Amino acid sequence: MLTQRDDGLMDWDGKNWRRLFLPEEQADFPIITSLLFDQSQTIWIGTLGQGLARTLNYNSVENWGKQDGLTNDLVWSFTRPAANSPLWIGTDAGVDRLDSRIERIVPFRSGTTYTLASDQQGNLWLPEGAEVVTRLDLKDNTEHRFRLVHLNQIVPGHSNDMWFLTRQGIFHSDNQNPEIGPRLLEDLPQPSITGIVDDDNILWATQGQKIVEFKAPNQLISKSSKCFAPFFEPDAIITRNHKEIWIGGTSGIYRLIHQGNSLLSCEEITLPKESGTNIVAMLHDKRDWIWAGTDRGLSLFANGRWYVFDTNAGLPSNDVSQGGLYQDEDGSIWVGTSHGLSHICNPKAFLEKEPIRIFVGSAKLGSLPIDGHILPYSRSPLTISFGFLNYRDDDHIRFRYKLDGFDENWEETTDGSVRYAKIDPGTYRFHLNAYNPWTQQSSSETSFIVQMAWPWWKTWTAYIFYGLILSICGYSIVRLRVRYLVRQKKILEEIISCQTAELAYRADHDRLTGLLNRAAIEDKLEKFTEEKNSNFYLSLFDVDHFKSVNDQYGHNVGDEVLVIISQHLKQYISEDYFIGRYGGEEFIIIVQKKDKDVVKNILKIRSEISQKAISLSVGTLCITLSAGIVQRKTNENWRDLILKADMALYQAKRTGRNRAVAISNEHTA
Repeated sequence: MLTQRDDGLMDWDGKNWRRLFLPEEQADFPIITSLLFDQSQTIWIGTLGQGLARTLNYNSVENWGKQDGLTNDLVWSFTRPAANSPLWIGTDAGVDRLDSRIERIVPFRSGTTYTLASDQQGNLWLPEGAEVVTRLDLKDNTEHRFRLVHLNQIVPGHSNDMWFLTRQGIFHSDNQNPEIGPRLLEDLPQPSITGIVDDDNILWATQGQKIVEFKAPNQLISKSSKCFAPFFEPDAIITRNHKEIWIGGTSGIYRLIHQGNSLLSCEEITLPKESGTNIVAMLHDKRDWIWAGTDRGLSLFANGRWYVFDTNAGLPSNDVSQGGLYQDEDGSIWVGTSHGLSHICNPKAFLEKEPIRIFVGSAKLGSLPIDGHILPYSRSPLTISFGFLNYRDDDHIRFRYKLDGFDENWEETTDGSVRYAKIDPGTYRFHLNAYNPWTQQSSSETSFIVQMAWPWWKTWTAYIFYGLILSICGYSIVRLRVRYLVRQKKILEEIISCQTAELAYRADHDRLTGLLNRAAIEDKLEKFTEEKNSNFYLSLFDVDHFKSVNDQYGHNVGDEVLVIISQHLKQYISEDYFIGRYGGEEFIIIVQKKDKDVVKNILKIRSEISQKAISLSVGTLCITLSAGIVQRKTNENWRDLILKADMALYQAKRTGRNRAVAISNEHTA
């Protein structure tokens, strides 16, 4: 049962009421309006006008401060002389006594008490000032004071032995005669800060960086040489399983393995980065756990790994006092800090933590929730918020996340949210887990799929469409190219054909007159004469007085005369009439017809040209022609035929020009 009182709360455990004081900085809280136990047994306290408060490790950790009766919040040491006897507490302002039966702290005497201890007879040993140590018989309250300057630590043995570590060296008392005080061990005159007695009643103590092993009454077993880093200063020492010595100091913890008088190894212990490295107190408890107090909280080595606890675990302060660890008869642990006393009632329950349970609060792509369906394409950011349900360690829990397909490595955050400014379309899986590096806890992993569709212009349908377009374009380009090439080929063929025809024409025709040239005429004559029984007519025309025209008017006018005569002759060209320029002013006519009108037609052609005046650039001239006509006889050579025609032409010239002579019929016109 839990209820409110003026200065805190009252807790009923079934037998007694126990007062629960609020922390000093919250002692002025107004009225408590509501109380709530959550599933982790944390008490949530609602107040009037001051918000919400909560307890940490309720029923596992108890804390006491000045408001609970402590003389001072800086607690240095503890001892319980006998079972069921009060716990004696040394603080920076005096010695207090805690009666567990009534859960009340009672001041005993004033004065800084940074170390105290009880012997086997139940006597209490404590310093008074800087030069006196007092032995207090708790049975009859008698006291014996001994001079002992600058005491650092009182170490009780397992029999009557008591050890006193001072700046002058190590002192020993067999505690058999209460009148005889501690005496200095002559072999150990150097200053000693910390020590412990193992199960064999052997004292292990530090003197600078040296470790001494001493067995009462006066037996120095060994003196280990230095094995620490140069800057290391021992402040705490424990023994473990007869072979191990753990020593903590200004830069961490060393573990020494010894056998007999030999030191086998000395190794530095790797502490978690969350732990402080300034070790001021150490304790090896009945569970084989090792506790280490630092300026950053409490570290615990159990089950092969380290755990770290601080104010979030319920400690009143992270600053553990030097030598401020004590194991009680029931196995509970007392911790002295600079801000009060802490009692870890059930260390196993203190170590056992509820599993870290995580959840994903929301996951959105822009404003669209991620619900397992494929989301449309978006350039909006992907935002995911998440959290955990473990409020006791909320300051220490960290999230690890990874988006498969986007993150190459696991990322870490304490914010409880993550934002991806832009992700590409596709399928992703988001992984999330949480872990507490202080308690070495990890949650189970949760994950979900994020699917974003490709934009329409990147879908397979679009790609097929693009392919079709490209294919059509490619086909069209090829077709256009082929068409262009075909057209170019045709044009080229036409050009070549024209050029070939022109070349052929130029090869067969006279350039000035356009009539067949001499070579073409001779080719035809050759062809005609090769044919058997091929009889044809041949006539040579010659322009009369052509030299006079050239001499009088020039060769250009002579060319005009030839061109005009050629134009007139071209009118008679047919499949039977072949007309050409045979050279100079001579023209030739070949007629394949065999009828009797051939000669008349040739004569007519000559007459029509000779009877007309022709217009030239220099005026009008009358031009006449002379002609020689022959007919080929069977098997007659064409050259002979030309010769005969030439003879006929010569005869026409000689008989007066402007006439024709046909040798075949002795006809002259």
